[in-house]
Amino acid sequence: MFTDTSGMFCPEKNLDRWGSNSTGPDIYEVKKSLDHYHFALLELDLERNSFEGNMYSFGNPDKPLDCIIEDTWYGKLNQDAPQTPSIEAYATDIVTVSDYHGTDSLMTIEIQIDEKNGNFGSPVYSKKIDAINIYGVDNKFNPVNINAGVNLKNIDISPAGLSNEKSYLIRVRFRDYNLKWSDWSETYQIPVFTSTKTDTNKNVRAFQKEKILHVQLPATLSGQVQIALHDISSKCIFNKKIEGMASNQDIPLSIENLPNGIYFLSVFFDNQEEHLKLLLQ
Repeated sequence: MFTDTSGMFCPEKNLDRWGSNSTGPDIYEVKKSLDHYHFALLELDLERNSFEGNMYSFGNPDKPLDCIIEDTWYGKLNQDAPQTPSIEAYATDIVTVSDYHGTDSLMTIEIQIDEKNGNFGSPVYSKKIDAINIYGVDNKFNPVNINAGVNLKNIDISPAGLSNEKSYLIRVRFRDYNLKWSDWSETYQIPVFTSTKTDTNKNVRAFQKEKILHVQLPATLSGQVQIALHDISSKCIFNKKIEGMASNQDIPLSIENLPNGIYFLSVFFDNQEEHLKLLLQ
């Protein structure tokens, strides 16, 4: 993470005012771009294997500041990395990630997608999503976080343009403000479904009640259970893993935003799979 300031604490240097000239590109590695006169102090703590840097700002003629700390960054070699995340569910191009747990705060989520037989050496989709990206100012020259409100819990992967005819694996990891990455999560599969699969259901029941689809799973299903709902074009609408089937389960799925029509419900368990053809209306 870097902070870039276009002015320095010297009277003879002009600031590149936001909007007065051609503003530079929004560089990914730079998380805060400020148009300020400033200076920075760096404090090293060799005993604790850490450092802390502070950037002091005098602002600019449009927004003068009284030598305040405008930014702080640090490194702590002995601090633990974030805990490994998991992927909780997938529904219509939205990947739901587990809650963040770590000593520091969450800065970045990285998500990668590869085909089922891939090893993520050259993923078909890879993206880092940050909580902060200070770039530009408002009409009162206050810095603007253009990533404000970004959702780090439910990640939209529609830009990946995934094919309905292929099965994909997804993985995610966290980075904190100490710039330490967690381990990658276990891979999460978006299964492919073709209309040639027949209704082979023996254990699974499903019924619609108003705008809720109830999927009923018996406790006899062993191992990790995964349920998926596909539309007639084989697009995966919903995908969820269930750990530990200790008892019968009723899984309610909202179908309020789904158009009426034919859908296919798939349940994967213990190297087996069952399928149901459904008419939702």
